[in-house]
Amino acid sequence: MANKNRSSPSSATPKLMEVSGFSLMNEDLLRNILSRLPAISFASAATVSKTWNAACCHILSRPKLSSAISLKPLPLVALQEVFDKVMSEPIRPHFAIASVGPGFEIKDVLQFMVEKVRSRTPIIVSSVKGILGRDALSHEFREVKWIDGNIDEVPVNTGIVLTVGFVPGLKVDVIPLLRQRKAPQGSMIDKFVQDIKSYTSSMSGCTSPQAIIMIGDGSVDQKPILEKLDYAMSMETIIVGDERGQFVYRSSDVSRNVGTNKKHSPDAVALVFARDRNKARV
Repeated sequence: MANKNRSSPSSATPKLMEVSGFSLMNEDLLRNILSRLPAISFASAATVSKTWNAACCHILSRPKLSSAISLKPLPLVALQEVFDKVMSEPIRPHFAIASVGPGFEIKDVLQFMVEKVRSRTPIIVSSVKGILGRDALSHEFREVKWIDGNIDEVPVNTGIVLTVGFVPGLKVDVIPLLRQRKAPQGSMIDKFVQDIKSYTSSMSGCTSPQAIIMIGDGSVDQKPILEKLDYAMSMETIIVGDERGQFVYRSSDVSRNVGTNKKHSPDAVALVFARDRNKARV
């Protein structure tokens, strides 16, 4: 006798389509929910399951920059404000750059960032003469400049702009030019260039990076450094930056950090962007 409870193919097909459609809708809904999470919660969500991880990878599949400015008079308040803003949406920081006004202690800003972001995220904090960007709270465009020796003429001297970047397909790190106090600058410049080439080669298989953001010590002549870099790198390497700054940094390679090189002082730092040989082109 035939089993009367067995479903016919014609009745099973609509149910299968219904289940498939529900699964697809759930996937879209999951991505929608995850895309609204702040960065820290997003990072935790990516570890829940393979499905959630795949959804998170889909959301962060393209390069992304998150930036904010604050002119709050209290440095810690301004710093917390911009950090909360740039981390208010999904992002995995591959690097962080903070540009601050004269009212900030750059070492304090670096320590704050080290405690907040991933241990291997390269960070540069520099004191600058002006900043611009979108306000962390009002989203209005803001700009301020500080005049040498006339800080009192500017109503706010604690401005900060923070930028974090996610660059899939690239490897990023800080390479310093660490000079021994009694060593000739020329030999240390050669080592600086070689360090950049070695790092780039280990990441991409070639010796010239895609781009370099460089910040130089304002008390050191940066011209020979830039000339050497320009000669050593390919025409495709983009080099930008500030040659008259004051800065602190944290490299993902502990041996490059000043704390472990007390006999050296940094004349310049380069944030190096090298192609990741293990990832598809972006």
